[in-house]
Amino acid sequence: MACVITLGLASCGGNQARTSNQVDEESNEVNIQAKTSNQADEESNEVKIPQGWQVSKKVDDLTNDVTAVQAMLFSNTVIVNRDNHTFRLAIDITYGYSPITDGLCNSVSFALYDTTKSDDIHHWKFSDIKGSGILAVFDNGPVDNTWSLIERTDDLSNLYMSNPAMANAFIEKIKTSKTCKIQVNLDTIGMKTFEFNCQDLQWGFK
Repeated sequence: MACVITLGLASCGGNQARTSNQVDEESNEVNIQAKTSNQADEESNEVKIPQGWQVSKKVDDLTNDVTAVQAMLFSNTVIVNRDNHTFRLAIDITYGYSPITDGLCNSVSFALYDTTKSDDIHHWKFSDIKGSGILAVFDNGPVDNTWSLIERTDDLSNLYMSNPAMANAFIEKIKTSKTCKIQVNLDTIGMKTFEFNCQDLQWGFK
């Protein structure tokens, strides 16, 4: 099985970056299709994806203090390549220790997951050209470019907000919205918009 959905309270970066040769070889085989969740379930070999926010906590076994919390949400939108592999964007909100603040704070990351029932795992990464951020629309409002320039991992598998103020601003937007659209720049694809039902996030961490 290509994708086992677990909340490990770690970085959302489960994807591995491909070499440039692999990108060249695979780019000619990709036929991107945007589909609804129902279409993906009917037409693809996709594993069952959890609906809504999936929240897990890590608790100190001595003090019972919460030391980390993670909330993950998968997009309604999927993309499908010619090999019938489906991919969803995930929003990963984490409250945990940060070396930047030397304490507990919020961070947010984004990653693309292969959610196909197969041992043949495909990987996608963010573009290395203008692929260092997101554009967002909340509840069909105006385009919000607050996070158009954020950090990314060296292998381009994740975008993330390690700055607590930036992460908190995004979380507050999510908490007060029912839906959101996140646009990212993907390798060999270009700009792609993913839709989320983001309501009901209960998050009181700062």
